[in-house]
Amino acid sequence: MKKLKSLLERLCDDSQGTALIETAIVAPTLIVMCIGGFEVATMVEKQSRLQSTAELATEIAMVSTPDTETERLAVESELSGSLPSTGTIQVTFRYRCGEEALSETLPSGCEEEELATYLHIALTDWYEPVWSQWGIGSAFEYDVQRTVQVS
Repeated sequence: MKKLKSLLERLCDDSQGTALIETAIVAPTLIVMCIGGFEVATMVEKQSRLQSTAELATEIAMVSTPDTETERLAVESELSGSLPSTGTIQVTFRYRCGEEALSETLPSGCEEEELATYLHIALTDWYEPVWSQWGIGSAFEYDVQRTVQVS
């Protein structure tokens, strides 16, 4: 019993190696926090980029007022350079007759003065954070949509 007590007293008085032990405990936590901060910043950057591209699409649609298929494709190709390589863009026409809901097809029997044409811009992207490779969570999908009246 005396030997055990003397060993414990000696270990309590010995402070060599405490910095190493403290670092071994704290370092993994700091590393995980740094990786998490980087991943969150990357996710926010992707969302911000999609929002900026959607805003640019809105501005282009309001300035150029595309009303033909060729002009719609020109808007889509101009915007595709603003997206990351994993992102997709889809620009489609939508129509409304009077107070009806938006439709992807031109409504029949609608008078010219009641017909409104819209440009619907849908931007999608995804991001797979590093922690999803460790079995925590999964890839994030982004979906930004804008609808702009062009006529």
